[in-house]
Amino acid sequence: MVYSHNPQTYLNGYISMMRNMFLTSSVALGTMGFSNRFKEFEIIIKIVGTLIMGYAILYGYTSAKNFSNYIEFLEEKKELADVYEIQLPEWKNWIKLTYLYMILLIIVVVVILFRKILKL
Repeated sequence: MVYSHNPQTYLNGYISMMRNMFLTSSVALGTMGFSNRFKEFEIIIKIVGTLIMGYAILYGYTSAKNFSNYIEFLEEKKELADVYEIQLPEWKNWIKLTYLYMILLIIVVVVILFRKILKL
């Protein structure tokens, strides 16, 4: 079947979005870790880091949902090329990895929120 788009390009875009989520969460962790250098603004910097982490989680969820919708679109096609038939289950694993990483980020945010910001 001839597509007006290239499914491999969509996968490459998704992997790029995953990388952006990893990098954004790294910036958030770095911001929170570096916040103790700012005595006057420590709590504000930690809150900003937490917001950046929230953005990374939202970005990961959005990218995973969009890619999942694209996979569902491909699965509905009756004449899907064999190479994509083989790859679709593997592509779903990328989505699972994204959700797993987001769960880890949520755990980190909750721990930091309670231990560092709320001091519980």
